[in-house]
Amino acid sequence: MKNTQKSLITLLLVILVILSILGGVYFYSKKIQNALIPQAVGGDTQQVNNTYTTPSLSSLSVDQRNKILAESRQTNDNLETSNLSGLLDRLLSGENPRDIGPIISSKLQTDSEQKISPIYSKFASALHDPKIDRDIKISLIRVLGDTATTGALKIIIENLLTDTDSKLTAEYQQAISRSADMRWGDRFNEELSPILEAAYKNSVKSNNTNVWTLSSTLAGIGAPTGIALLLEDAIKKGEGPSNSARFALLKTRNPRAIAVLAKGLRDQEVGNLELIICAKTLAAMGSSIATKEIIDWAKGRDASYAPLVKSLLLKMRDTDSVDLVKKVIFNKEPFKSIEIKNAVNDVLEYVSTH
Repeated sequence: MKNTQKSLITLLLVILVILSILGGVYFYSKKIQNALIPQAVGGDTQQVNNTYTTPSLSSLSVDQRNKILAESRQTNDNLETSNLSGLLDRLLSGENPRDIGPIISSKLQTDSEQKISPIYSKFASALHDPKIDRDIKISLIRVLGDTATTGALKIIIENLLTDTDSKLTAEYQQAISRSADMRWGDRFNEELSPILEAAYKNSVKSNNTNVWTLSSTLAGIGAPTGIALLLEDAIKKGEGPSNSARFALLKTRNPRAIAVLAKGLRDQEVGNLELIICAKTLAAMGSSIATKEIIDWAKGRDASYAPLVKSLLLKMRDTDSVDLVKKVIFNKEPFKSIEIKNAVNDVLEYVSTH
């Protein structure tokens, strides 16, 4: 019996030693792997090549981007065009753009376009050069996308329409989309809208695959002229561009678009397509200013609009909108229809319990 116990204890000790050895091997193998494979910002493993695999600046918050911009201004106020050209040369030589990219983007974003036009010309020439490696071109495209200026966007759109490389086409489309996300200085880049509007019109005529990218970017920027253009197509019956415009409009967040959308609510029949699109777009904005337009419109509607009003207000997701609606009910502001007032009360009751 004692021999059996000793044998079991010995076996357990042997197992523990083996497990310790295996654990040590695993630990050191992970250390070696991490040393060989650099980590991208944000914790994602970066591929071992020079492609721009780190997260785009557009994945950062507006405050984080403004911090980068401020730091770039502090450290690069004396960065002349020739030095900027040197940084671009480093990108063209295949250097990893993780550190260079944000500097170039912020400098291009802040300097006058006249001053840096030679740099844009250098970007354009490189993207047209068949001798330059595709991965380097991808780095250039992503830097331009993060720049979000008219000069950068022109290059991106021109190449999107002419480049036959499907992988680069996808990169150009993503770069266009990022121009809406890149809100340097916490502002919507409305100056980009005219370029996008022209490209969108051409894409609609030729019915190409760029319609969705351009329509969603126009909506993301939200300039009144861009929203009016999308709305014009959205109210047309049919699929294709009209469908893209309808879905794209739901991405609108720019407060300056509200006035354009509010016009679509006035004196429309309950099933009118323009009314539905404008109302749903306003409801999706998450803005108390947009919610006020819906409430003010709803006050003068008859009972047939009650289901629509209820469905719109149920989309409220910001506390300012909820507080606004509560104030309307608390102050006993008049509604033409008791059914609509009841619908508003139902929404407030639902919001308070969910």
